[in-house]
Amino acid sequence: MATKNPTLASYTEPQLDVRVFKPAYDDAPVDFYEMLYDECERVGELLIQHIPVTPTKNGYVLKFGDASFTDFENVIADDPDVVLPALVSACHMTERIVREHVGVKNLYQHATPDAEIRGCEPVQEFIARGCQEYLVDDVPLETVLFLYFRSQERNRVQHARGSFFKDVHVALKDNGFAVVKDESAPGRPNFIVNASEPVELTSNSVAGKALKAKPNDVPKRARLAASRCGDIAEQVPGAKRVLVFKISGEPFPNDRVREKQRAKIHDQNREAIDAVFFEDELDEFIEYCDEHITVFGKNAEAPGAREESDASLDAWG
Repeated sequence: MATKNPTLASYTEPQLDVRVFKPAYDDAPVDFYEMLYDECERVGELLIQHIPVTPTKNGYVLKFGDASFTDFENVIADDPDVVLPALVSACHMTERIVREHVGVKNLYQHATPDAEIRGCEPVQEFIARGCQEYLVDDVPLETVLFLYFRSQERNRVQHARGSFFKDVHVALKDNGFAVVKDESAPGRPNFIVNASEPVELTSNSVAGKALKAKPNDVPKRARLAASRCGDIAEQVPGAKRVLVFKISGEPFPNDRVREKQRAKIHDQNREAIDAVFFEDELDEFIEYCDEHITVFGKNAEAPGAREESDASLDAWG
């Protein structure tokens, strides 16, 4: 009986089609999601290459229970930047939990083959062993890619939102103020503004939160920020408590809407929040700091400087 001659196509690796997942954020740029899909494709191709799989009509199923320690080590070693976080999320862990457990500040920057945990245990080996323990069932490849997609989407968007405070720091420093983020201070402010170094939270400081949010998320973020301002007010009542918001999109079609949004944020706790500014009002925020941070002495060139007598020092304890 004659057999059909194999063709080149029969040796061609199958193309991986990554499902399009619905974005969870409407303020992330298109190229951000294109980058995530590229990463999902890399993860999927490497898992198919190194982990036992079963093709089905609905896609590949990863046979994690049949994978050896070496299989996990090899797939990590091929592209640790994307495979490490993908396997961590597949184990239903978070980078923070793993990072704290192994005692490193940034898990993935230690992802090179010779990187070690606590100077004695290779990171890739540690994760590979963890995968053997946690990943023992058959799992659809699409599930692993979805977990990676969602975890990276959330982490990176939140990081981008959280970095708005750095823009505020730059504006303050450019205008001669000293500013730091201090998570250990009351209210965990991401800016504490003083006239000069060293920066500490005192009754002669302006402190609070610089936050980025989607319009629908503003009330939730404002409630938490107001609570943080309340902590500052309780511990350091003389400090001025300020919130600076960057709201995505075009949130203020007119001044009436702007002031309505400002009032909604302020109303979360008017006793704790002294002022609310928006991203396009950083000049006004600088003027506020200039007005409320007293520089003792006669250096009129310093921000907030106004001549103070020795007697006025009594007001500051």
